[in-house]
Amino acid sequence: MTMDEATRAAVHAFYRLYKTTQSLLNTEHQPTHTEATRSLYEAAREANAKMQAAGLLQVNESDFEALVRQVYPDVRICGA
Repeated sequence: MTMDEATRAAVHAFYRLYKTTQSLLNTEHQPTHTEATRSLYEAAREANAKMQAAGLLQVNESDFEALVRQVYPDVRICGA
């Protein structure tokens, strides 16, 4: 798949969602339920909108991971 501007924006938004999720799961300081919910909601909403705009909502997981790894080579999402 090609990495046009919309696809790149979707990849960046997905990565922010990925990092937000990791951060909330790995933090010693437990955020309040409201803080965690807000952080995840905002990141997920942005990622969903960007992925929809790029036509990526129906792309299979391994193809999407290949796109993400073009920008973030160390990210592993399949089978996680």
